[in-house]
Order: sequence, then structure tokens, then C-alpha cells
Amino acid sequence: MANDSIINLMSAHHRLLEAMLSVFKENLGKNSQRAAEALEHLQWEQEKHIFGEEKVIFRFCRQDDPEACELVKKLEEEHTIILEMLGDLKDASFAESEASVENIQKLIVRHRELEEKKLYPLLDRVLSAETKQEIIQSIEKVREQLKTELEDKLQT
Repeated sequence: MANDSIINLMSAHHRLLEAMLSVFKENLGKNSQRAAEALEHLQWEQEKHIFGEEKVIFRFCRQDDPEACELVKKLEEEHTIILEMLGDLKDASFAESEASVENIQKLIVRHRELEEKKLYPLLDRVLSAETKQEIIQSIEKVREQLKTELEDKLQT
């Protein structure tokens, strides 16, 4: 399916991230190797997601739009918190991990809703079709480049 809007592209990726968090959560306390792998993949996907938003999407938010500026500021703060919380999971005990996963899950859901209900619809409304396509293509290109770089590192 071709992505014709920012919200369609990013919503699909949000669902992927939430599914990856569920895989990690399901393996906590059952299969530590699988949980560690799931966490590593989740962190990498989350980093790519955030990079794409902050380096591509957020730069199109107009500085003269106070609503967009406030949303972006809040979302960037939440990005930092999400990455820190995921990083903390690597060294957490099982009990700590269970509690942390619940907190991360709640934050990710709130974060997704803010993006999908406010920011992305705003951008889809105010940006030209050409600009939206530029954003979509840039996001897809960034993700592919990062994936290729990771694969290259893993082969060396």
C-alpha cells in the first residue's frame, strides 16, 4: 500500500513499535534471550522512528504556528524519555522491567495519540501534497539508509 499521507506512514510504524514492545513484554521472565533480542530490535526501530520525526517531519512545522511548536517541543521531550526508559530496561531486574514496560507502554500510547490526533492531521491539512510526498520519501529513505548501515556494521 502506498503511503499518501504522513499519518498513514507514521501510524503504520507506531503499530510496529507497539507490537515489538509486546513481544518484549511477552518474553520477560520466560525467555531472556528472546526478550533481549526483542528489546534490541525495539530500541533500534524506536531510534529510527524518532530520528525520522525529528530530522524530517518536525522541521516542516512552521515557526509561526504556536500550536505546532508546542506539540513538537512536547514530543521531543517525550522522545528523550522513551529512549532513556528503553535504555534502562537493559540493566533492570525482571520485576523492575515489568513495571517499566507498563510505564513505557502508557507513555508510548499517549505519545502516539498526540502525534496521530493532533500533529500529523495538522501537517496533512496545512502542507502541500508535494511537501507531504517529500517528507514521506525522506522518511522512507532515512529508514532504508539506517537499515543498510546497521547491516554493514553487523557484517564487519
